[in-house]
Amino acid sequence: MSNYTNEQIQLINKTTTEFYSSVAESFSDTRQHEWEGWKNCLQFFHNGDAVLDLGCGNRRFSKFLEENDLNVKVDNYDNFSWDEKVKQVDIIDSLLNNTLNLNSYDVAVCFGVMHHIPTSELREKLLAELCKSKIAIVSFWQFEKDERVFNKAKETTKLAKEKLCLQNLEENDYFLSWKDREDAYRFCHNFTNKEIDDLKSGYKTIEEYSADKCNKYLIISK
Repeated sequence: MSNYTNEQIQLINKTTTEFYSSVAESFSDTRQHEWEGWKNCLQFFHNGDAVLDLGCGNRRFSKFLEENDLNVKVDNYDNFSWDEKVKQVDIIDSLLNNTLNLNSYDVAVCFGVMHHIPTSELREKLLAELCKSKIAIVSFWQFEKDERVFNKAKETTKLAKEKLCLQNLEENDYFLSWKDREDAYRFCHNFTNKEIDDLKSGYKTIEEYSADKCNKYLIISK
């Protein structure tokens, strides 16, 4: 069972949402290029596929597919409507209320999102929704591998815990800020290999690999 109450989960969600609202343009400016790990999964996409990009941000994965001459239909969902092609969904709130109910696609991808989801229960629910699709491709951030980021996370977490009155953080839960700002925090969970193994149990692992220095990718199906 989680240490967190629903109210604390909602506070964590609100804090991360406000973070992206306040730094959206600056953050997006640093997210213009593809991740190295995306190249490994190109083989799982085919012309005509229906694709879900959950937590799409500024739609750079859609652009990556286009640049690789893949003619697919992508449904882009994010907490923010970055442009007219992005549909808005509050992932954490929907998970809490059991209203996410994703459709089935040929491929569902979820990059840079899972670490923002508090509690193993909600992460399991999100993975189950993604695995309604024929194939799900999910990244898990293991930022402990980056000493600079990990040290920053430990420092920022001390400040965020005081400001948010969240002293009972679960193991491997942290907060990160943005550049030199101390008024904007995003919740980030650092994934261990065991946690990823536990999450993928019950699914068929098609491929698993590490890339981008700190990301582990799972390509799984029911």
